[in-house]
Amino acid sequence: MRSDQWHRLNEIVAETPVLGGPASWFGDMARLVLGVVLFAALIVLHPIVIGVSAL
Repeated sequence: MRSDQWHRLNEIVAETPVLGGPASWFGDMARLVLGVVLFAALIVLHPIVIGVSAL
């Protein structure tokens, strides 16, 4: 890679935000709720599947 290409690429990367804004708040909230429900289900099912309480 030539020096000018490297500098141009470096500038593009430096201007790019690390975390972009959410695509949709509904989608983010649905993922959050689904994650919490799944986590709770795993905690409840842990003694049945593994035989020992997770808590």
